Amino acid sequence: MANRIVLNTVSYHGKGAIGNIVPELAARGFQKAFVCSDPDLIRFNVTKKVTDLLDAAGFAYEVYSDIKPNPTIENVQTGVAAFRKSGADCIVAIGGGSSMDTAKAIVTTPYGDVLPSSKALAGGGVEMIELADRQFLLRNALNGVRENYDYIFIDCPPSLELLTLNALCAADAILVPVQGEYFALEGLSDLMNTVRIVRRSLNPHLELDGVLLTMFDGRTNLALQVAEEVKHYFPGKVYATVIPRNVRLSEAPSHGKPITAYDRTSRGAEAYTAFAAEFLKKQSA
Repeated sequence: MANRIVLNTVSYHGKGAIGNIVPELAARGFQKAFVCSDPDLIRFNVTKKVTDLLDAAGFAYEVYSDIKPNPTIENVQTGVAAFRKSGADCIVAIGGGSSMDTAKAIVTTPYGDVLPSSKALAGGGVEMIELADRQFLLRNALNGVRENYDYIFIDCPPSLELLTLNALCAADAILVPVQGEYFALEGLSDLMNTVRIVRRSLNPHLELDGVLLTMFDGRTNLALQVAEEVKHYFPGKVYATVIPRNVRLSEAPSHGKPITAYDRTSRGAEAYTAFAAEFLKKQSA
C-alpha cells in the first residue's frame, strides 16, 4: 500500500506508489508534467515506468534529465528555464536526492516561483560553521537570480542563528510579523538588537521596512496592548493592515495553496490582499 505525504507538495512512497501519479495530477487539474529524473534512471528504464503511465493516460509531459549530483545554482537555473520553456504546470520528480533537490528548487507555481525549505536545513547552521564567508552564502546564491524578480521574500526560522544571519545579510530590508502576544515583543527586541549588529558590521544597507501585526484578536486586551507597544517603539513603521486569527489561514498550507487560492473570500485572504496593496503602495512612494 502506498503512503501519501503532504509537505510543500505531495510525496508517495511504498508499493504501488507509481500508480498514484496520474490520478493525483488529474485530480489537481494539471495539464502537462515536467518530469525530473537523472540520466542513470533513464538509462535503466526506471523513468520509463512513469512515462509509460503518462502515455497510456494521454497526459502530456516533458522529461528533464540535466541533473547532476549535489545540484548547483547554475543547474537549478537551467532547470527553471527548461520548465518555463516546456509550458508544464506541474513537476514530477523521480529518483533520489539529486532529482528531488533539483525538482524542489525548480518549483514554479501559478502563484509565483518558490524555493522551499527542507528538513536538511535543521542542521544547516552546524554544517556551515566551518565554511568561509558562511554568513554570505545565501546572498551569493541569490545574486545570480535577483535580477529576475521585482521582490524576493525570505521566510526566516523563528530563531536568531546562522540561517537567519544569512537572510539578514542577503536582504535589503526586513518585514517583521508580530503576533499579538507578550513573548512576540520579547523576540522583536532581540531581533532588532541583531539587526543593529548586522548593519554595523555585515550589511550596512539593511533597513526596517515595517512591522505587520498577525494572528491578531482585537477582542483581547493583550493583543490591543501589544499593538500599542509596537506602534510606540516603531512610529511610522507599523502597517495599517492587521492579519486576524483565521482558521482558513491555518488550513491553506496543508492543501499546498496560498490563502488567496484556497479561500479568497475568507477574512485571512482579504487581510493579506489588503496588506499586499499597502506594501506595494509603500514601495512605490
